[in-house]
Amino acid sequence: MKIKEDVSSEEVSPRPSEARSQGHGNAAPAVAAVRLEPLLVWVIQRCDDFTRKHKFSIADRWIEVCLDVQASLVEAAYVRDQKTLLQTASRGLVRARVLARLACSLRALSGEQLAYFDRESLVVGRMVGGWLRALGRRATAAPSSVGSPPSGGSPRGEVGPLPTG
Repeated sequence: MKIKEDVSSEEVSPRPSEARSQGHGNAAPAVAAVRLEPLLVWVIQRCDDFTRKHKFSIADRWIEVCLDVQASLVEAAYVRDQKTLLQTASRGLVRARVLARLACSLRALSGEQLAYFDRESLVVGRMVGGWLRALGRRATAAPSSVGSPPSGGSPRGEVGPLPTG
C-alpha cells in the first residue's frame, strides 16, 4: 500500500491582531489552535491510509491525542487559568510525536512524513511554550500589586475597622 506523500506546508497563522478582532481576548491560544488545524487534517488523512493492523491502535490514538491538544488550546483561549491547559497541550504534542515516530518505525509513515509532522508540531510547541513563558512573566510581575493591600487597607479592600459610636 502506497502512502501519499502530501507534505505541503501552507502557512496558516493569522497575526495576533486578527485573532483579537475575531473575539479572542488572548490571541496566543487562538493562533496556536489555528496553526494546529491543518496539521490535524493532515494527520487524519494519513491515518486513513494506515493498514488495518495499525489503524485501530496507532492511528486512532494519534488522532485522539492531536484532537485533545486542539481542544486544550481552544479551551485555553477562553478561560482565566490557562497554565494547566497549556501544559496538557504541550505534553500531548510530545505524545503525538512519539506516536508518529512509532508509526514511522512500523512503516505506516515515511521518513518525509515524519519530518513534516515533527517540524509542524514543533512550531505549535514553540507557540505553546512562548505562551507559557508569557504567563510566567505576568505572574511574576503581578504579585507586587495583587498581594499587597491598597494603601492603608486590607487585602479585601477594607479600609479598617468601622468607628463604633
